[in-house]
Amino acid sequence: MSRDETNYTEIKKLLGKARALEFEIMALEDLLEEEADKVMSITSSTSGVRVTATGDVHKFDRYIMLKDKINEKIEQQIIAKEEARKIIEQLEDPVLQAVLINRYVRVLPSWDDIALAMHYSSVHVNRLHRRALRAVAEEVLKRNSCS
Repeated sequence: MSRDETNYTEIKKLLGKARALEFEIMALEDLLEEEADKVMSITSSTSGVRVTATGDVHKFDRYIMLKDKINEKIEQQIIAKEEARKIIEQLEDPVLQAVLINRYVRVLPSWDDIALAMHYSSVHVNRLHRRALRAVAEEVLKRNSCS
């Protein structure tokens, strides 16, 4: 693999970190909702007169641990998005910046969503994305060779 290809792959991986965290957080939030349902489940006594919460401490502990894990992932994502912004800011072309921001910082779910936001076709957005990644990789390579 050439040095350019390595930089391209590394840049894509760095930028993709925030995006991956976004999807992980979404999955954890789905699990959290399921745990909340378990914690809040209601049972009735056999006589049908008294209604009480289950009071299962283990369910509540799992809920709290999951909530803490989500908060930790959110903190990681904030850092990853800031790193992505710094990489993206190296581009001079605002259109290329917008493609990368929509993909890796705003984390729009699909190429069609990015295309819609930018008023381009998804095919064109894909081309711009590749061009932007190459441009950032070249910029990083240029800066590293100067230092």
